[in-house]
Amino acid sequence: MSLFHGGKAEGDRHFRVVKLNGKEVEIGGVSITTKASPGDAARKLLSSIAHEKGLKKNKKLELGKVKFSIQEYTQGSKKKEYGPYEGHFHKYTAEELKKAKTAKGKQVFTMRPMVKLNKNGKSMNMVKKNKMNNSNNNANKTKMNNSRNKVIKNMNNNNKTANKTANKTVNKTTNKMNNKMNNKLKKLKKTLNNLTNNIKKMKK
Repeated sequence: MSLFHGGKAEGDRHFRVVKLNGKEVEIGGVSITTKASPGDAARKLLSSIAHEKGLKKNKKLELGKVKFSIQEYTQGSKKKEYGPYEGHFHKYTAEELKKAKTAKGKQVFTMRPMVKLNKNGKSMNMVKKNKMNNSNNNANKTKMNNSRNKVIKNMNNNNKTANKTANKTVNKTTNKMNNKMNNKLKKLKKTLNNLTNNIKKMKK
């Protein structure tokens, strides 16, 4: 059993027009069920815009195309804005008029509100959220790139240090070996000289 408050079912969502053709306004106030979408509210509010301009019944066609945004003001909601929407009233064709008749043949409607969300039209909160996400993603990418570059730099520095250490060790070892070889050669030369001198003495 539904509970009612002020003639409207509790749980309904409430919307009003807050921007019209680039100007801030406060027009209308419509209710939709929780199963309906903000687009359904926008279609209802198109009539509110027409009434605000003094256009009723068939004169709504004179409204032309309008661009507007709506805001939810349901108690406890986040007061999100939706839009911008583009709307106008479409006059039924002869074929459409046949379908608009009731079972008894009475004419019910002669026109209908046509509303579409702009290609870039998203809830304002979603746009802000996307901007924040993009900023966070860019910041994270920058951090990752900086960290990666730092690691690569450290690796390069470590490689340079390792190469220097290795070169020093190799040079030191080579020098030691060369010194040992030179000392051995000197000893051999000395020994050979001594032998040569002894042979000369023995011949005399």
